Amino acid sequence: MTRIMREFAQPDISFETKPWGMQLTALRPMIDALTHVRVTNAIFPATFVIPLSETMTITQMHAPVDDENTYWYTFFTSFAEPLDKEAMRAQRQQFISLPDYIPKAGRHNRWGFNADEQMTSTYLGMGEEDINVHDQWAVESMGAIQDRTREHLATSDKVIMANRRVLLKAIETVQNGGVAPGVADAANAAAMTGPDTVDGIAPAGEWSNWWQDTAQAKRKGAAWLCATTDAPESIAS
Repeated sequence: MTRIMREFAQPDISFETKPWGMQLTALRPMIDALTHVRVTNAIFPATFVIPLSETMTITQMHAPVDDENTYWYTFFTSFAEPLDKEAMRAQRQQFISLPDYIPKAGRHNRWGFNADEQMTSTYLGMGEEDINVHDQWAVESMGAIQDRTREHLATSDKVIMANRRVLLKAIETVQNGGVAPGVADAANAAAMTGPDTVDGIAPAGEWSNWWQDTAQAKRKGAAWLCATTDAPESIAS
């Protein structure tokens, strides 16, 4: 994936409005016959479902604490063998301080930036062992509250624009006494599955069907989903 993103750095990004929020698709044409396809999902208002591999998905939930702080929860879902919880926990704990779960990298140490590393081995100079620090730097370096009126958004930011429109509409709906999108409904909980993700290389002219078939096959091959017959159409539509 790192090689693909480095060598095919200008994806064609699109999105579709879905009941849960937005489905995002990034296409990177590689050769005439092959296209890299990455499908992710934004679940309103602040949850993201991201493919980590062919058989593993990450769900990230960013829960606001106040105007300037956020809790970040991550759920890993494996459609193949069970995850090694202790190994994964140990991998993350080396980068945080307990019991408050505050990252060890931050503004106080320039997020671990090393100029020599940036000159010789990595693009950002912030190491490769903890990829999360890259996102942390991008968010925190702007300051606690960024003046969005001074931004200059580009074509690749179309999803950011769309998400902000949804947020503004939701605020207006609540102010007018309505119910914001994404509010949980216990009556519908049993029927809610997915949404699904994919990250892989597909036949260029058939990528749309390929990714849906791949998502369905992944779910059908999961031992913990063996009680389910056919996965609902909605997870890969």
